[in-house]
Order: sequence, then structure tokens, then C-alpha cells
Amino acid sequence: MTDVDDVETGHGRPAEPSALLGIDSRRDGPSHLVAVTGELDISCADDLERLLVDVEATDAERIVLDLSRLGFIDSSGLRVVLAAAERNPTGRLKVAPGDGAVRRTLSITGVETLLDLVD
Repeated sequence: MTDVDDVETGHGRPAEPSALLGIDSRRDGPSHLVAVTGELDISCADDLERLLVDVEATDAERIVLDLSRLGFIDSSGLRVVLAAAERNPTGRLKVAPGDGAVRRTLSITGVETLLDLVD
């Protein structure tokens, strides 16, 4: 079930419920954290994308996409992350991949070189 807490977006549209993906979205001063858990695949990638677009429409100076608690990401999930990075070319989006399967997927696919990664 998607769990959206304290979403401060310009459009007020929360992510749709999904059995595979949990989303915690919260504003902390000039930063906005979007932490996802579970599995990010074709069945729920659009949920995350809608939420990210809404967060990007706010005045947050920094958006941190925390993928460290994801157990799985497929090509649909990678597309969402890459699209968000392309929409934020000034380095506003930071991606925290963690040390698990998502980090390996980003590395194997070469996607990590296209993102601004943080720990």
C-alpha cells in the first residue's frame, strides 16, 4: 500500500495505492524527501512519477529520492528515475541508491553515471 505522508505539492495529487510500492514524501525546509520501499516496477512506476512531478512543481531547492530501501527496480522504474533527472538538470534531484540491489542495477545498466548520487 502506498503511504504518502505530508505531501506538499503544487497539485495536491497523492500517488495511487500499490501493493508493491511504499512512498513516504515529506518536506523539510528547503528540501523534499521522497523515500520509496518495496518493489518499483511497471505496475507502480507511474505512481512514483506522478508524485515526483508534483514535488518538482514546488519551490523545494533540493529533492532527495531515496531508493535505499527498495528491493527491486525494473526498467520502468529506471525510466522514472532518469526522467526525473532529465527534468532537473541543475542538480536539484539527488538520488540515494543505498548499497543493495538497486545500486547494483544502476551500476550494471550504467544509469548511475547519469544521476547525482548521494549516500
